[in-house]
Amino acid sequence: WFAVTSDIHADKQHISLAAHVAAWNAMDPNPAFLAALGDMGQVNGCFGHRPSPQVAAENAERQFGAINAVLSQGLRKDIPRVYVVGNHDTYIGEDDRALWRKHFPDQPTYCAFDACGLRFVKWDGGVDGMIDAEQEKWIRNECAKCPKDMQLVVLVHQPSVGSCGM
Repeated sequence: WFAVTSDIHADKQHISLAAHVAAWNAMDPNPAFLAALGDMGQVNGCFGHRPSPQVAAENAERQFGAINAVLSQGLRKDIPRVYVVGNHDTYIGEDDRALWRKHFPDQPTYCAFDACGLRFVKWDGGVDGMIDAEQEKWIRNECAKCPKDMQLVVLVHQPSVGSCGM
């Protein structure tokens, strides 16, 4: 089994997140991994907002730092973490996810892995839920590799699947 949470929004919820971490740490057997499905912080201030790069960097430093403090220092080291980029973890114009990569260097923006007898694909819906052409190609390749008798689980914050035409 695995644990899932979402919309932590560091400035608002990281204190209650510590209670969840304590509960996950106490579980026996422990979860195979923790998936945090986006909106670790609120880098962009509000939905659709484009902050200055300096304000975004300051928000990321404070908010992603708070999340890292709770999860990296509090969650048992034998519980792997899978973090998903949410629309509030980036901002319009930040196409390279530089702030995400700086604060979560071990968390690719999208990847695939097997756990719990399932195949997982982690998507990056970015600031608007859209999947770019490069990631769409990667998704198609990963899905084609998945054995037909294996269940596929998508970990994503908010995809606009209907408007991607996938």
